[in-house]
This record gives sequence, structure tokens and C-alpha cells, in this order.
Amino acid sequence: MMDSSEWLNMINTHVQWKQRLHAYIMGTSTEIFNVATVASDNKCILGTWIYNNAQKFKQTEIFENVRLGHAEIHFKASEIILLTDQKKVNEAEQLLEGEFAEISNQFKRDLIRLSRTVN
Repeated sequence: MMDSSEWLNMINTHVQWKQRLHAYIMGTSTEIFNVATVASDNKCILGTWIYNNAQKFKQTEIFENVRLGHAEIHFKASEIILLTDQKKVNEAEQLLEGEFAEISNQFKRDLIRLSRTVN
């Protein structure tokens, strides 16, 4: 079980991804991203929790929504980084403001619902 501050931290961490990716696209970030690492959805705190609890919660629809949304966020973030690295800044920005934003917003809602379900 996680307490409410841990859930809030996970939500905030994923919200900050959009800001971090935007800075990367704009060339103002000092971060160095590895596309393969970013694409992996089991290395962050939430990903570790998801994979450790998959058997316990896999029957709940909201858990599955969070699992799939989380994986999709990591995949889209890696696409944005790859596009930026390929100097396709306009495409990266469109992906960030379009699909990534939509997936991220739904993911936040689902994550909040999941936090209320499991605690």
C-alpha cells in the first residue's frame, strides 16, 4: 500500500514529464535522455509498483487502464525524444501537445481513481 503523499508524488512526477520534454524540444534542457530507457515502463517508481502488483489488481479495469496508459506515456515520451534528436522539432512539439497531452490527462484521471480504489 502507498500513502496519499506517495500517490501525489507519482502523479506530479508524470505531470512534470510534459515540462521536461518541452524543455528538451526547445533545447533548454540540460538532461540527456536515452530513448530505450525512457520507453521502458518498468523502471520508474510507478512502473515498479505496477509490475509488482499486477497479479493482485489485474482484474480491476482501472488498474489495467493505468497500466496501459503508463506504458503509452513512456512510449510517446520516447518518440518525442527520438523526433527531437532527429531535429524534427515541429513533429515532436505536435506529438507532445496532441497525443501525449491527451494520454497524459486521461492517465492522471485514471491514476487518481486507482489511488482511491487500492487505499
